[in-house]
Amino acid sequence: MDVCFKFVQDWKEARSKGVTKVPNKKQPMQGNSRRWQPPENGEYKVNVDAAWSQGVDFCSTGMVLRDSSGHFIEGRTMHLPQAGDVLEAEALAIREALSWVKNMEVMKVMVESDSLVAVNAINGVNNYLLEVGHIIDHCRLLLQSMPSVRVKFVRKQANEVAHGLAKMPCSSNCLVIFTSPPTHLVETCNFDMV
Repeated sequence: MDVCFKFVQDWKEARSKGVTKVPNKKQPMQGNSRRWQPPENGEYKVNVDAAWSQGVDFCSTGMVLRDSSGHFIEGRTMHLPQAGDVLEAEALAIREALSWVKNMEVMKVMVESDSLVAVNAINGVNNYLLEVGHIIDHCRLLLQSMPSVRVKFVRKQANEVAHGLAKMPCSSNCLVIFTSPPTHLVETCNFDMV
C-alpha cells in the first residue's frame, strides 16, 4: 500500500511542477539544424514522426531509414491503436522505430524525432509523465539492448520525410513498407541529399 501511495504522491508532484530536470543527468540534445543531416560514415539514421488527431484513440507513424549518403533504404507507415494524446503518439512511434531497428540488426543507428519531450524522457534528461511512462521504459529497455543506437531530437523541418509518411492514409492496423520514396516525397528526399 505504501508503494501505491508513493506512486500517487510522485504523480501529483510531477503534475504540479510540470516536466523538471533530473539531477546529475546530461543536458538535452538540441537539434539545431533546420535541414536533415546525414549520419556519420558507416552509420544509419531513422527519422520517425507520429500523426494524431484529437477525438480519436489511434495514431499513425512514419519512419524512414537512410544511410550516410542520404539514400532512402526503407520507409514505413503504420496505424497504431490507443494513443490518447500527441506525446503518447510520439512515444509509441519512437518505440516502433526502435523495435524496427532491433529487428534489422543494424549496428550503428541514430533515431531522430521532433518530439523534444519524448526524446528527453527516453534519454533520462527530464522526468516523464505517468501516462507514457510504460512506453518510455520500453524504449529505454530497447536502447539498453542496442548500445550503438541513440535517440536524438531534431527540428520538425529536418524530419519532413517521416512526417510525410506519418500523414499518409492508412487503414486500421496496417503496415505499409516502401523500398523507395512515395511519389509525393521524392522531391523532399532529393532536397535532403543536396
